[in-house]
Amino acid sequence: MKTPTLDVEKFRKVRGLMERGAFPGERAAAKSRAEAIARKAGLTLAEAIQQDDAAREQERVNFGNADFWSNLKQWAQQERARQARAEEERRKAEEERRRAYWEQEERKAEERFEEAVRRFGPCEDAFAETERERLLREALEPYAARTKFANSNESYIDGFNSWKFGRPPQDITAVLHRAFPLPDDLHGAWVEFREWETLHERRCAYHRDIDEPIYVQCRKAGLEAILDAMPVRCWGDLDLRLQWRRYCTDRWYSVDDEIAFLTRIESDLEILRDLEIAADLKRWRSRGRRSGKKTPNPAQADLFPRDPTEA
Repeated sequence: MKTPTLDVEKFRKVRGLMERGAFPGERAAAKSRAEAIARKAGLTLAEAIQQDDAAREQERVNFGNADFWSNLKQWAQQERARQARAEEERRKAEEERRRAYWEQEERKAEERFEEAVRRFGPCEDAFAETERERLLREALEPYAARTKFANSNESYIDGFNSWKFGRPPQDITAVLHRAFPLPDDLHGAWVEFREWETLHERRCAYHRDIDEPIYVQCRKAGLEAILDAMPVRCWGDLDLRLQWRRYCTDRWYSVDDEIAFLTRIESDLEILRDLEIAADLKRWRSRGRRSGKKTPNPAQADLFPRDPTEA
């Protein structure tokens, strides 16, 4: 049967609390724990303290021996070797994880491509330049601003004149209109914008990470400017503007854009309110001519109750 031995390290920690605990209760609890550790080793508390003191003295003596430093050096070498093996294992595990991830992504891409071919036909047809894309490209290319790739003499188009993103300036807006006319109402702008989005989504079904041609991005920026700023003409336009804002909020959120949107909505409501007042005034004038009643002051037209029979 194995003879129990004192767990010196554990006993030493508890002994420290027993002798230097901050509170009487803490010191008493530590003493009880120390007695239990000593009892487990078949010792009294005093015998355990004596054995701990002897171990401390031996450690002090060993610290000055040549064998101590030789053993320490050997331990350090073994520890470095162990850490190197662990690091190599982590590196191999990470490489395996990345390899498995990209293999899975490649399989998913192949499956998406095959599904897109089944739904939309050959990839070449989906990416063929449309007539509107050709018109935009030919109209905007003379105004292209080019930037060189890093460490290369090749360049790419990153804008047209002063435009790179956001609302196109007047000169580029005029070029967009010459390519084919920009919509003159909110409904037309929303319809065309959604057509461009649908085309891009269909192409993304074949290859997920693709960008729209920059001349298409410029055209869409012009449509966005219309959807953001063109005054409404009817309540249906306001519905379209709210639908456009929901679409924008799903893609990104900007405090500045939100403030601009609220300002635009306030102006739209004022326009629609004026249209309603004008319609009410027209009805009141028509009714006044028939009945001889006085026509209300335009500034107070919205205070007069609507006659249900006039609806």
